[in-house]
Amino acid sequence: MSNLEKSEIINPKNISTQYGITAGLLMASFLFAMQITGNDFRPFIKLLKYLLLGVPIVLALIAYKETVKGDIFINGISLGAKLAFVAGLSLVVINFLLFMINPDIAFSKYGLEPVNMMQNLTVSAIILAETFVFGNLIAFVTLQYLKGSYNKGKV
Repeated sequence: MSNLEKSEIINPKNISTQYGITAGLLMASFLFAMQITGNDFRPFIKLLKYLLLGVPIVLALIAYKETVKGDIFINGISLGAKLAFVAGLSLVVINFLLFMINPDIAFSKYGLEPVNMMQNLTVSAIILAETFVFGNLIAFVTLQYLKGSYNKGKV
């Protein structure tokens, strides 16, 4: 395994943790802006936050590929999953902080604006699950491309 990625899920030296926190902060900034401007009930626009997740995933996988000899698919899937989890966890922490500051600025989901801690927990769990699933899908698609470019260079 590369020096950039240890087996722990959250390790400040891991490329997945570094890029995951960056992705979480980018997504949180976007969601916060949507919440503040009153556009929190526009689900198709809110899907753009996954572009902010995709860019760090692609960059992390490219950086990781340059340090690993051979096929990166299995380790890349692991890196993508950890990165997506860290990004989702960052969103959850930020959402709880926003809720404690003022429940009106906490993230909403599917028309549910949290007014108590249980609703905030529900919204946060949905955000974590969505981020993890979309992050894994983005990593899988990216790795298909990177795997193909590795095989072309091999011939």
